[in-house]
Order: sequence, then structure tokens, then C-alpha cells
Amino acid sequence: MNRALLEIDLGLSEDYQPMVNDLLKSLTFQTVAHVLGLYVAGKLGQQLFNKDWVQNLSFILIGLAVYHLIVNKALAIRYK
Repeated sequence: MNRALLEIDLGLSEDYQPMVNDLLKSLTFQTVAHVLGLYVAGKLGQQLFNKDWVQNLSFILIGLAVYHLIVNKALAIRYK
């Protein structure tokens, strides 16, 4: 049993669980990488989430969603 601090019921089929997990992973990774990059560059006090960051994150999340909703359903790869 997974004991999470916060539980959110999205009302989606379990078929979407891998996609939602990948979207959350990407959101977390991009946010941490961005904040650490600003910290290392000494620019942490500047605009944290600017237009370019939001656009980049949006493109990544849309790409993941397209993969899970279209490509993964249309293409089956068989392994031995």
C-alpha cells in the first residue's frame, strides 16, 4: 500500500497511470534542473519561471502526452 502525503483522484482509467507518472516525473525533473541551473549561475533571485521555461516545459509535456496517447497505442514493439 502506497502511503502518500497527498492523494489526488483524477477520475481516470488506470490505463493513463504511466502517462500521468511520466508527466509528473518530467515536471519535477525540469523544475529541479531549472532551479539548480539558476542557483549555479547565481541568478536565483531573478525571474524563476520565465516564458521560455514555461514554453519548454509545455512542449515536453505535450510530447510525452502524444507519445502515450498516440504512438504507444499505434506501435507495438516485440522483444524476444
